[in-house]
Amino acid sequence: MKFLNSIQVVNLSVNLPGPVTAYRLQELGATILKIEPPHGDPISKKCEPFYKHLVGGQTILTLNLKKEEDRAELDTHLQTADILITATRPGSLKKLNLNWKSLHSQFPQLCHIALVGYEGADENHPGHDLNFQAEAGLINPPHMPVTMMADLAGAEKAVSTVLAMLLSRGHSGQGTFQKISLLKALEEFGNPLRYKLNAHGGAVDGSRPEYGIYSSRDGWIVVGCLEAHFKEKLLELLAPPAWTRAALQDIFLTKTSSEWHFWGREQELPISRIKKI
Repeated sequence: MKFLNSIQVVNLSVNLPGPVTAYRLQELGATILKIEPPHGDPISKKCEPFYKHLVGGQTILTLNLKKEEDRAELDTHLQTADILITATRPGSLKKLNLNWKSLHSQFPQLCHIALVGYEGADENHPGHDLNFQAEAGLINPPHMPVTMMADLAGAEKAVSTVLAMLLSRGHSGQGTFQKISLLKALEEFGNPLRYKLNAHGGAVDGSRPEYGIYSSRDGWIVVGCLEAHFKEKLLELLAPPAWTRAALQDIFLTKTSSEWHFWGREQELPISRIKKI
């Protein structure tokens, strides 16, 4: 169901956090106007397929907001917009007269969601996903992150915040402003590690036979039989000589990853092959 089919969104952001936010709002029914600078969105050059995935079905407009006439054209779109998405440092927004005080006085109905890297004294400091993952303690050197976790965490928090802002506006009739820190959003995603749930010695650190990663005959699988009834069923069906990882590993080497994957489906056990992207 398209819950937001009457909502108009203006997205001034480039790269990932803002466009992913807009994409998710579009999935919920919102209409998106994406305004790009003259040089375009960098992600369109770095990863064109992903860019096309994110902006499909959106209206793309090129404006140079440093030009008076283009800045005036933006204002015409903000007159009827419900949501403004930015992912620009606060100092730069102020120079463009896009700070909240100016926006709210001119467009009282507008809700502004601002994605930033940092909060407080560092709010104008530059950063990217790699920086935020490093500062959140989620990088295992020398390996690069496997995905853009900070950007995606920030986008998801922005979407839920936008929904709350629209609900608030429905009661008050006034738009509101919220700032989403990518670092703070990512730190919340890191809480299972921070609270030692999946850190070494934690309940799901991979050392228990019923919950971890195993080699198969041709690749890798994961076993997530954490609950007692899954564990007992796995033990009954496989009948290992001992309830140890080594004993289970010998059994899992007898079949391919796909065979174990579908065996898990048949037996209603949480066993999955590891997919290669």
